[in-house]
Amino acid sequence: MVHVELTSLVLAAAGGLLLGLLFFGGLQWTIHAFIHSRHPETMAYFSSIARTLIAALGIALLGGHSALRIGAVLVGFVIAKPLIDHLFSRIYSSVRF
Repeated sequence: MVHVELTSLVLAAAGGLLLGLLFFGGLQWTIHAFIHSRHPETMAYFSSIARTLIAALGIALLGGHSALRIGAVLVGFVIAKPLIDHLFSRIYSSVRF
């Protein structure tokens, strides 16, 4: 029983990590795309709505009715932020604007 719960929590955290990578990667992409956009405010609005809806639905689906699983999803989601920051800092350090 404990093994099944642990597996469920690890999978929920991995799903949260993927959601976080999508959310924060989309945020970085949106910020980078501001430079070339004719309507950055519209792009920011729709990007924010889409990223929030995807993240909220993903957290709800992955977490189910378990507080532990929702917590695991959120831990994975939060871990994605420094990973995206590190990845994009390396990408942007070689690009000149």
